[in-house]
Amino acid sequence: SYIDKMKMGLAFSVFNNDTGAALCILVSNGQIEKKALITAWFVETFFKWFKLMSSRTMKVAFSSHFDDAKHEESVTFLNDVIELCAAIGDGAKSAGKPIQTGIILATSAALQIQDLFPSKYSFHFLHTSRFS
Repeated sequence: SYIDKMKMGLAFSVFNNDTGAALCILVSNGQIEKKALITAWFVETFFKWFKLMSSRTMKVAFSSHFDDAKHEESVTFLNDVIELCAAIGDGAKSAGKPIQTGIILATSAALQIQDLFPSKYSFHFLHTSRFS
């Protein structure tokens, strides 16, 4: 699969909804502390981010042509990820870790592209995987 070629297999298998759900179940069964719910949320959030940033199907492609509400939800979510990455830190430094900067730059670029292509080039949808 394309994930194997990109050497993303391990990250993709850890950062997915199954991992987040498993953590939630372990917490509800009392097997791990409630603090793990934060990790579950983080894993699920970045799995959704990864899906949007590497979309290959119409189900997760950017498109206001087919479903305005879904499109707006995706744009809002990606803007929230940008804010999250900008806010994470120890407060002592103004610049974050390189991964935070990379996520912010890549997400900002995807948001600008998804806004430009439908309006200027009349695209009905955009697969962000085409830019990786």
